[in-house]
Amino acid sequence: DEVESLWKSDVPGGFQAGHAVDIARCKIPGIRGFMFQSTPDGGEYFIAEEFGPLHCCCCWAGRGPTYRVLEGNPLHQEEVLVMQSHRCCCCANPWIEVFDPQGGAVAVADERALCCCVATTHLHVRGEQGYRLRGNLLGACCSCFTSQHEIQDSRGRDVGQLV
Repeated sequence: DEVESLWKSDVPGGFQAGHAVDIARCKIPGIRGFMFQSTPDGGEYFIAEEFGPLHCCCCWAGRGPTYRVLEGNPLHQEEVLVMQSHRCCCCANPWIEVFDPQGGAVAVADERALCCCVATTHLHVRGEQGYRLRGNLLGACCSCFTSQHEIQDSRGRDVGQLV
């Protein structure tokens, strides 16, 4: 199974999550990011957030926040991926470029949203569309709603959900 996972992986070194993941904001004082635990394989990752001085909330343009995926916990880790966000202007939809630790391009995620109601994200892996996420953003605006996104593969088949 491990050899098969490495072979199918889009990231050199074999980065893949299990069938389900839990992501929660890190509560360690002074460390910004998210804890990421994968099941059933038990993988533990940390997604570090790096904000520049002009990256407040949603009001940024050009090169935006950087996210680093680290294998392990925030104190003992090895960098697996770097995600760099971009936006043409503060009102435009963002896109994220994903790089391996050597700087090689792995993927691009392009978000297309209609106000705060509906969003579609297209993920291209190594130049080919890999996945598409579709769902609402109402949960981000009001806690009365749940934001749920369907994950579809390149053939349009539902392969999972983000809730």
